Order: sequence, then C-alpha cells, then structure tokens
Amino acid sequence: YEISANRVVGAITLYLLFGVLWAIAYAVVENILPGSFNGMSEPFAQGWSSDWLYFSFVTMTTLGYGDITPVTATARALAYLQAVFGQFYIAILVAGLVGAYISRYGRN
Repeated sequence: YEISANRVVGAITLYLLFGVLWAIAYAVVENILPGSFNGMSEPFAQGWSSDWLYFSFVTMTTLGYGDITPVTATARALAYLQAVFGQFYIAILVAGLVGAYISRYGRN
C-alpha cells in the first residue's frame, strides 16, 4: 500500500482514540470498584477527570511516572494490557511503514 499523509494521520488518530477508550475503561473500573487507583488528584465523585486521560497515555507509552497507580487486580490487568497494546501498535505501525517504503522504492 502507499504511504500517504492520510494514512499517517489516520494511524495517529487511531492511537489517540485507543488512549481515550482506555481512559474510559479506567473510569468505569473506578466507578464499579472504588479505590482501584491511588494518586488521583480529583475525587471521582466529581465525574470525569482528565487524570484518566493522563494515566491512559502515560501507561500506553510505557512512560510510567508512578504518580497514579492501579491497585486492584482488574485495574492492573487493564494497565498492563494497555502497555502491551501501546508497544505493539507502534511496532506494527513502524514495521508497516518500513515495509511499504521498501516495497515501493525497492532496494536498488
């Protein structure tokens, strides 16, 4: 397939969308099992918090500051699954782009 700006922007947008979806999953887990996370700056009773997005992207990029931590087994499972997903997504994306570049321009 051809590498285009639309494909790259689409891949980035999909990555960001997955980050938001994981953030929603974390909020749902905290709603169902209160106390699943330590270090939230805002009380969950106020509703949605930007901390969920922050934690999601710190986890997905495997940056892992450790200021917000999953405590329950469910929260930990979601966190490590997201970390693995984030690494595989980037690896597969880069491999696909390199493969497309090599197939288009060859090794001449």
